[in-house]
Amino acid sequence: MAYVITEPCVGLVDTSCAAACPVDCIHPNLREDDVRHATILYVDPVACIDCSACMEVCPVEAPMLEADVPERWEPYVAINREFYDNGFEAAERMLRAHLAERGASDGR
Repeated sequence: MAYVITEPCVGLVDTSCAAACPVDCIHPNLREDDVRHATILYVDPVACIDCSACMEVCPVEAPMLEADVPERWEPYVAINREFYDNGFEAAERMLRAHLAERGASDGR
């Protein structure tokens, strides 16, 4: 079971989790250009070894095991998967749509 980075990372994009990952499965990382434009980071569900290194260093506790993602953050499982299935731009579009929808339903 892989980790997923959830809503607390939105807008923060603290890359300490990527630096701590022993299998380099968190992207974009500081060596990738997309990190400057990222709204959130993404965990490769195939490469993740469930070591919890990312969770231990995250200042906002955004990474969590997929099975532990609370219902309100379930969309982040699909958003994370979108990154690895269809790329950075597709995942960021999906994330922006989710945030806009959530904002509208929150009365914002």
